[in-house]
Amino acid sequence: MSRTNIVKCKTEQEKKDIAEMWYWQNTQTKKIFAKGYNISTRTLNRILEEFPEKKVHEWDYTLTKNELTIFCDGEPRSITKGYPKFNRFKRILIEEDFSDTILEEYYDLLNLSKFVETFSEGNLTVNHEQGKVFYGSFEIKNSITDRMMGMLSNQENVKPLVRFLDKLLMNPKEGIVNELYSFLQHNDISISEEGDIIGFRSVRKDWTDFRTGEMDNSIGTVVTMPRHLVDDNPEITCSSGLHVAAFEYASTFGNNARLLKVKVNPSDVVSIPVDYNGQKMRCCKFEVLEEVTND
Repeated sequence: MSRTNIVKCKTEQEKKDIAEMWYWQNTQTKKIFAKGYNISTRTLNRILEEFPEKKVHEWDYTLTKNELTIFCDGEPRSITKGYPKFNRFKRILIEEDFSDTILEEYYDLLNLSKFVETFSEGNLTVNHEQGKVFYGSFEIKNSITDRMMGMLSNQENVKPLVRFLDKLLMNPKEGIVNELYSFLQHNDISISEEGDIIGFRSVRKDWTDFRTGEMDNSIGTVVTMPRHLVDDNPEITCSSGLHVAAFEYASTFGNNARLLKVKVNPSDVVSIPVDYNGQKMRCCKFEVLEEVTND
């Protein structure tokens, strides 16, 4: 039977009080101190292991219209007005009257790497020395990094982008990260809360595709085709695959058509044809969400 190191002869509150009193006093030896509580020195050591001393830091701050600095034991950490959520930080610190607790919490966030890691659930990390952003051990290219920083600066929720990256990294095609992001850079291409791409598709009035007239695109339908049948060469512009586009492109395609909003998992994107200015992509699977008006 294994032996626990938890002291049971005292209650949790009694042990906490003993530990706090020990750390507060600085004159008695452990033997004398323990005797005063009718416990052995060994029991005192076990209590101190359960309730280790918290290091007390000295906190201070300066705040101007354009800069916030928090000092921990005289060591400054600053952000300026252009920092993501700068105004939100200021507001919360003022509301909490710059208490030591809130200064300690926000001191850890006053560098971009810690900020990104915290607000992305630990999935994204920043290496300032190398100027790189990583998702796990995978380096994120500049276009996605810029998008992420822009979202943070606008006080947007970065979690959808984290989920998007998680799915994107499951895409088997090497280099699809850069190809796909040219598609997302169009203003009407968004990422859902689940990290999927929201795009558009034009179909016939009877909900079938223009090319074959046989593929059902009704609302709620999940349309699929074998991935190996989708042309993965972006240099070949008009070829096989399920096509999803930006609103600008899809809304002008076909006569007497229906315009549909569809959802695409980033892992199901196969290629972005080069001659459509990043407005069209080929994929192997999408889900029809709704019909939208063409205006």
